[in-house]
Amino acid sequence: MQLTDRNIDDINLIADWLALNQLSHQPDADADLLILAGHAVLPNIEGAVALAKTSGMPLLISGGFGHSTPLLAGAMAAHPLYRHLIYPGKKRGADAGSDCANLCRSAG
Repeated sequence: MQLTDRNIDDINLIADWLALNQLSHQPDADADLLILAGHAVLPNIEGAVALAKTSGMPLLISGGFGHSTPLLAGAMAAHPLYRHLIYPGKKRGADAGSDCANLCRSAG
């Protein structure tokens, strides 16, 4: 797939909107549970783990093997902190995401 400059601009616009942090201005999250739906954006995973850790909120990681699993594995394999978590036999994105979240939680 060949992306045009306009495609790239559109993708970046959507990514900026999706990355909008609406919780940074709210000192106390008023929720009983934080749900992290499976995806491949490591900064979002790290942010969800940090929020759960600082708020004491339980974190539920959902997912299975889906369209984001190979992307998550690739992002983790390229990251110096997470690359050792990818190993043969890792079948579900939720497993990789859970490993990543556990490492984030213990690191901070």
